[in-house]
Amino acid sequence: MRTDLIELTKESDENFRSVQILRGTSVAEYLNQVQVDSREIALRRAVEVLPKIFRGLHDAGVRFKMTDPGHGPGHMARDIANAWLLLSKIEGDPRHIFIGLLAGALHDVGCALVDRYADKTRVIRHAEIGALLVNRVLGGRVPNAGLNMPEIVLVSYAIAAHTHYLNPTEVTCADGQVRRVEPYVDLDQDGQPLYFVWYPRWIDRLDCVGPSFVARHYLTLAKPHSDYAGEKDGFVFTSFEKDMTPKFQEECGQRTMLDHLRMFSNSQTNDSPYGKWDYGRMIELRDRAKKRTDEVICAVRDLEKRCFTDLGIAVKSEVWHWFLAKKIEPTGKGGASADELGIMFEKLPEETRKAWCAGFQTVLRQYRQWVEEDVFEGKYPRYDRSSFLELVIPGMGESVIDML
Repeated sequence: MRTDLIELTKESDENFRSVQILRGTSVAEYLNQVQVDSREIALRRAVEVLPKIFRGLHDAGVRFKMTDPGHGPGHMARDIANAWLLLSKIEGDPRHIFIGLLAGALHDVGCALVDRYADKTRVIRHAEIGALLVNRVLGGRVPNAGLNMPEIVLVSYAIAAHTHYLNPTEVTCADGQVRRVEPYVDLDQDGQPLYFVWYPRWIDRLDCVGPSFVARHYLTLAKPHSDYAGEKDGFVFTSFEKDMTPKFQEECGQRTMLDHLRMFSNSQTNDSPYGKWDYGRMIELRDRAKKRTDEVICAVRDLEKRCFTDLGIAVKSEVWHWFLAKKIEPTGKGGASADELGIMFEKLPEETRKAWCAGFQTVLRQYRQWVEEDVFEGKYPRYDRSSFLELVIPGMGESVIDML
């Protein structure tokens, strides 16, 4: 990896100052310089610009295959698909749609440089690193990407702000300094949402609920790490055997994967601070995904569905392994994590394996449903390919739509 990219990952005063400058962006002034005046133009420009940005990132030394399995090219492909599913049909200011599309597709690029689960102990986190990375690449290396300076800054700001901080926190950094992380400004002076900030958050949420999230979160359990458990509990340590207990915390005295799924599902409402500004197309997509998550939870907990024989468990586990390694995270790291999880899964109690095989079976059916009904809009296998979905993530060799 190039030395200058490694420098971006350091929690130095220079990087911290760069983030503070970005935080001070004159949003209203810059929005007036976004060069789109209709949703059609916003979509067309995004289709033209996004491939150039990806090529510029790759030329700068960014290798997406090196990202952790929960945030790698598989997640990125679904982000691109969800960005298009959401914003190609939403009613809104075309300037916000244009910036939101680009930032929504790019919001996790920082994970190619830093471990997503190191956020707890950092102040320059994956979102901020992604913002600095895109700002640097677009500002210096890809002058022909087709964005003016205000547009570059707004895309960078939206990437940084996609991590939705609710409260200020203080972090002791690797250099020993204590620095403060503040929530990003996401409302205008009249208290109305800056949707170019909220759209990337929504796009991220659409892969934090539904069948893909069940599989994506499962992949992260291959290695113990601290994961976010809500504002009350903060970050908690994961343990595969405990996480896979097919019960809720109130039933077994420990936090489980079912609790994690329920937490994200329950946040998909306008009563949540994350969903308070949801409207229109977002409500439609999030409610559909929430329903699918809840169905998976019910399948795992439904004793009547735990009817798999040893052979049935083995077959379902094999299909699940293929799904993880080929669809959810089709990289070497994704395959290695799937291999590790397969070994770990076989050591779980029989009833636990039966319970989760019922859940896996539900996820596999739902994922196919999501691709056919949402992405292909019922036209599968014949459909009109959007150029946005034909984008090839550098290093992957397949278009987004073929990866899905």
